[in-house]
Amino acid sequence: ASEGLALVICVGAPGSGKSNLAVQHLRGYARVNQDTLKTKAKCLQACEAALKAGKSVVVDNQNKSQADRAPYLALAKQASARAVAVWF
Repeated sequence: ASEGLALVICVGAPGSGKSNLAVQHLRGYARVNQDTLKTKAKCLQACEAALKAGKSVVVDNQNKSQADRAPYLALAKQASARAVAVWF
């Protein structure tokens, strides 16, 4: 995987600024958002596809629990991507 490949997981309540970060500051990243994709399974598929294509990803969901974040972290590890969580 690319040395610069990254997965950014936003963690926070609705209206806390997660989408603003994703849209305004991480423009070059693939944005994964459950409001748009509707299911967690589709979010995970989109995340995996982007990482496999060598594209960094921002996960713009609430991701409140460790269980919510774990599948994304597993995908990052599988792709040798750096994983970062941003709390709001």
